[in-house]
Amino acid sequence: MAELTSTHRRGAETRVRAKEVALKLFSQNGYDATSLREIAEQLGVTKAALYYHFASKEHIIRSLLADYVEAVDAIVAWVEEIGPRPYEILDRWAELTRAQGQQLIALVMAEPLVIRDMDVEHLQTTQFDAIAAALVAPSVQARDIYRGRLALQA
Repeated sequence: MAELTSTHRRGAETRVRAKEVALKLFSQNGYDATSLREIAEQLGVTKAALYYHFASKEHIIRSLLADYVEAVDAIVAWVEEIGPRPYEILDRWAELTRAQGQQLIALVMAEPLVIRDMDVEHLQTTQFDAIAAALVAPSVQARDIYRGRLALQA
């Protein structure tokens, strides 16, 4: 049983590392110019081993986006729980951006055709607006929510 858990843990670590390597390569070379072979080489595994975790580059980027959306959803839930505390909200948002969002957002901006079919629109509207509204609460004026969105995007 311990061996199975250890194998599962290594597999999860490989997935995480594969996404980190892929994001780095996508950011450096562009999505189209990066191959699964290059990702596998940088990761130090065979292409077949990478295929075990991700069937394509699209699966990798979808996984990256899903992780980010999940992290933003967690912030939205947390904001709903704690209420309007602008400095705490901005600190947590900055932490997320530093941890995983910066490169991914840059990639989304640089590769709009790759990302267009992936459901990230709600991330830019519903989630951002919920966090932005908490930043400027109790105001509900569109002007103030827009300012909150600008603060998040800065």
